[in-house]
Amino acid sequence: MENREDGRIARYKSGFYGSPLPPNINIVYQLEDIDGYDSFSLDRYSQLLGAVEADLYLNSSSYNQLFGFQNIESLDSPILQVLRVAYLISEEPIIGLPKVGKSNTWIPTYQGKDMIIYKNQKELPLARIIGKYQVRFTDEDQIEAMKTNTFDPNEEVILNSYPPLVIDPNAEGTVEITNRTLNHIDMDIVVQAEEGYHGVLVIGQNNYPGWRAKVDGVPAEILTVDYLLQGVLVSSGHHMVEISFVPSYFLPSLFLSLFSLIGIAGCPLIKGKPAGEL
Repeated sequence: MENREDGRIARYKSGFYGSPLPPNINIVYQLEDIDGYDSFSLDRYSQLLGAVEADLYLNSSSYNQLFGFQNIESLDSPILQVLRVAYLISEEPIIGLPKVGKSNTWIPTYQGKDMIIYKNQKELPLARIIGKYQVRFTDEDQIEAMKTNTFDPNEEVILNSYPPLVIDPNAEGTVEITNRTLNHIDMDIVVQAEEGYHGVLVIGQNNYPGWRAKVDGVPAEILTVDYLLQGVLVSSGHHMVEISFVPSYFLPSLFLSLFSLIGIAGCPLIKGKPAGEL
């Protein structure tokens, strides 16, 4: 996995806090884990995982359980594509893997005494341009649509309301990630769409409050697409897109810190009087 791409890892048939790759070991190797870290998890993320395997996730608390998938049918869910699962880790060979046409969806790339690693042939990139969409107004309808095998997240996106701008259903394009950190992504994109129409730039990360977008330096709205991902409507042509995380408390905290530093710097030094001095 030295040459891993941007996708996430998942486990199959692993027990609670079990191997392979116990909790938090992914931090050491800088791997993005579908189970997250040994911490509290987002409710919407847990609900989406619960749509894949309800027994494991749907009734779980906000504290993530760090279980692997237990059912072979789960490995064919479109939701794994939405969550950008690139690698599947198992201690034993997996029998009955789903196929893409006549080929296996999951191809073994490593086999050792410690684990077997499978590569997802349907892995999606971090960002992509899509034109075809459907509108599902409720969370339940969105999840139900994403669970069906007819949903292809590489060809279609689910919106939770009618788009504020006109989308070309045949829009497509290219996305080049030019810079990426934990709280910032720079993208060089080209959208092929009818003049005056838009494509949906789908970014495979949670649309958590605090994320902001700019298209060619101009602020743009981030839509929630595919239940929890980020989406930005971009017109036809060549554009530079920035996605940055600036939480609402950042600026007030910054000003408070600066004000405190100025106050400390401006305070006169006060010396105490020697004992006995009036």
